[in-house]
Amino acid sequence: MPVTFFVETKGGVASVRRNDETRVRDGRAVFFLAALTFGVVTVPLAKGRLGTLGELRLRWGPALLSAVAMQAVILFIIPNRFSGVHEPLHVVSYILIGVFVAANLRVAGMWLIAFGGLCNAAVIVLNGGVMYVRKSALEIVGLYPLPEGFLNASVMEHPRLSFLGDIFPVPPLHTVVSLGDILIAIGAVVLIHGVCGSRLIPAVSRALRHSAVVLRG
Repeated sequence: MPVTFFVETKGGVASVRRNDETRVRDGRAVFFLAALTFGVVTVPLAKGRLGTLGELRLRWGPALLSAVAMQAVILFIIPNRFSGVHEPLHVVSYILIGVFVAANLRVAGMWLIAFGGLCNAAVIVLNGGVMYVRKSALEIVGLYPLPEGFLNASVMEHPRLSFLGDIFPVPPLHTVVSLGDILIAIGAVVLIHGVCGSRLIPAVSRALRHSAVVLRG
């Protein structure tokens, strides 16, 4: 459960808000970091070679770096200033990420990342440049109400594609994620295993083909 601090000075209030804001962002970052860590740790168990990650060459890297820089600016540098520019920049950053992903669809797992990103982008675009987040999910992880400033996510009364929004609470990480986030995380694990040549990807492929045969009867 979150601890509430009562402070009298304006500086103290600002400090509490910044701490809450940091927890919102750090939780999501830890979620994706956990997925990457899981992927790396399990590669040797599946007889893969981690050294091949250094040989991976991705196209349109500047597009991804520009998107990351853009989101860093609107989330960390100007979250409470220049009203009206955050939402368009948020959408543009997703477009740049889409360009990067599309250019690298040949890489194993990238199609899952692309689909997850598309799910997130659809919610953001249809809700005015902001991701919908479910109030009850925020309450479960102790993040409601959200702090002031642009957080790229907001509680809405009549959201579009709400089922694709941030509706899944992750209490251990103190955050809320979307179906798109989950797909991106799985895609990242698949990408790492695919690049490292582990036995996991062929095994999963065989299982999926077998399931398809059984379903067709």
